[in-house]
Formats: sequence, structure tokens, C-alpha cells
Amino acid sequence: MPNITELLCETLASAAQLVRQHLSKRARPVWHVNRDATDGELSFLSGEDMVLASILPCEPTEPEVEPSVEAACAALINGDKLALRRLFVGPTVARPERPVA
Repeated sequence: MPNITELLCETLASAAQLVRQHLSKRARPVWHVNRDATDGELSFLSGEDMVLASILPCEPTEPEVEPSVEAACAALINGDKLALRRLFVGPTVARPERPVA
């Protein structure tokens, strides 16, 4: 498993599972688990009080999806990538030539 820096999970259980998997491959064992009563952050600490991992709860965000995005994603499910590409990739423009050094 790669070094995790930030990852969004839907539940505390899934976040704790990822931390458990990640830390099981480390040489330093977890000696303390602290919970910050202010923001709910869980910290997993080594014997030297070094933070090995942490979980910070957050509210999920559900943006209002534009009709064009909805249609492009539906097209993608059916195998058509073009509509989604059009949302993010501008029209093709000639790139300026770079001087050769």
C-alpha cells in the first residue's frame, strides 16, 4: 500500500480499516489512540508520541450536478467519452513553437 497522505472514506470503520492495513506494514507499533473532543480527530501514536496516522471526520459534500455533467456521465457509462472530454478539454489550438536551444 502506498504512503497515504489524504484519503476520503464514507465511514469511520472504512477509514480505521485503511489505517490498520497501512500501519500493519510499519515497523513502529501503535501505542496510543487519542480522540480530540473538539473536532473528533483520531490520532494513532507511537511510543514516542509521534503521529503515525490520523482520521479527521468531515461532512460529505454533494454539489448540485449540472445537466451537461449528468448527461456526459450517462454517455460515459454507455462507452462514449466524447461528451465528458468536451466538458474539460477546450478546443484544439495550435501550440506555440518553442525555440530550440
